[in-house]
Amino acid sequence: MYLKESANTYSNMDYIYKLKTGEEEKNIIRNYDILIKKNLDPDLYRHSVNTLKYASMLSERNNVSAGDYFRICSASILHDYGKKLAINAQRAIVLKNKDKIKIKSEDLEIDALLHGFSGSFLIEEELGIEDRKIIEAVKYHTTGKLGMDLVDKIVYISDKIEYGRQYEDIDYLREISLKNIDLCLLEVYKNNIIYIIRRNKSFYSQTFNIWNNICRLYGGFSDGPR
Repeated sequence: MYLKESANTYSNMDYIYKLKTGEEEKNIIRNYDILIKKNLDPDLYRHSVNTLKYASMLSERNNVSAGDYFRICSASILHDYGKKLAINAQRAIVLKNKDKIKIKSEDLEIDALLHGFSGSFLIEEELGIEDRKIIEAVKYHTTGKLGMDLVDKIVYISDKIEYGRQYEDIDYLREISLKNIDLCLLEVYKNNIIYIIRRNKSFYSQTFNIWNNICRLYGGFSDGPR
């Protein structure tokens, strides 16, 4: 769930001035911010800003390159762009462009993941974004994917644990995100699987392949007893 905050908190774009990018990149992010504020409801807009803020912090802690920092900021503010459309419209876009988007038919029935796939198409077609790292990070920010790079990991994690969200164990997840991004990915993905099971929801077709891959890579990490 999202923690509601005063609308005045986001009445300006002060956070953009604090980003570790050049002026040209800041102007691009500023335009994305305006676009998201215009197209999403206030709670989703706040969530998008919070995701960017958290992703920026994680990027700095993990010493990402300047190029990847900008990619992470762009994907973070745009990650829910697909939600400007109703579910049926999201599904229609994904179905119409199924070959380009590359989604299995069974996944078309899972409402919760459609905005990532439709959003990745929209930012490419409407916004002219050609950078595959940005497109992929938006596309898989809900589901994750095999072989996630640092851009994918930071966007995926930040979406789940930004400071506007509140749920059990989130303080623990935030704590380990500051210590070990790979261990955090494992724990956040595990938490998401448990969330889906508890609500008797369907899994993305690649969930367990992704989980097995994460375990093989990072399952040996431990931060000690909780």
